[in-house]
Amino acid sequence: MEYSDNKFMLHFTQANVSRQFIHLREYYNEISPMIIGQKQDLIAKNEKLQKDLENESEEARDQHYDLYFDDFYLIEMIEQTYCNSMIISIYTLIEKYLNEFCKRLKDIKNIPIKHSELRGDGVERAKIYINKLCELKFDQNDAEFLSGINAIRNVIAHENGELYNTDEKNINKILNISKKTSGCTVKQEDYIDESGNIKKIYQNIELEFAFVDYSLMQGVIVFKNLFEQFKNNVA
Repeated sequence: MEYSDNKFMLHFTQANVSRQFIHLREYYNEISPMIIGQKQDLIAKNEKLQKDLENESEEARDQHYDLYFDDFYLIEMIEQTYCNSMIISIYTLIEKYLNEFCKRLKDIKNIPIKHSELRGDGVERAKIYINKLCELKFDQNDAEFLSGINAIRNVIAHENGELYNTDEKNINKILNISKKTSGCTVKQEDYIDESGNIKKIYQNIELEFAFVDYSLMQGVIVFKNLFEQFKNNVA
């Protein structure tokens, strides 16, 4: 394939990734308000019933609370499951088009090896290829986002969001991204070891809509920055 053809295909890739993120955003904007609305309705209903039950027996109030917490837990599970699935979809989109970006730049810059020949997997391998061989740089925010969402995706996909089997390096990636935005909570608890030292156990990740919204936005920014660098430095 000629140089000009590869340039065209790279621009075609840019159009594709933009369109896919738009579709994913539209899907998110359609579904998330329904879940948020159900949650708000349930909270409002509970507040009203609490007032109505002020003069009722303790047994009646307990029965109401049991039903309310069951319903609230179900809504929380729906939100968590939806957020997890959205993050996996966002990650899959990012991985696919970073790989496509690597393929096109290999031909444009006549790089002798493929990105798939490098060590590592997924987004992390593409990052190394783009930085080291394509000579394009991710800024710090983009690089940390990619590392963080990669670690989060793996925990969701392989551990159902639990962190007990996650190594310190990946926990730190998750903690780093969770500190920079809302909607990504790392649950943890303290314990005292045999020497009397206080240690932390990282339990699981809990995602909310704010983190999905942030990830959709940041994914777009990552590719916008990459394609701008290509136009300025390669094209």
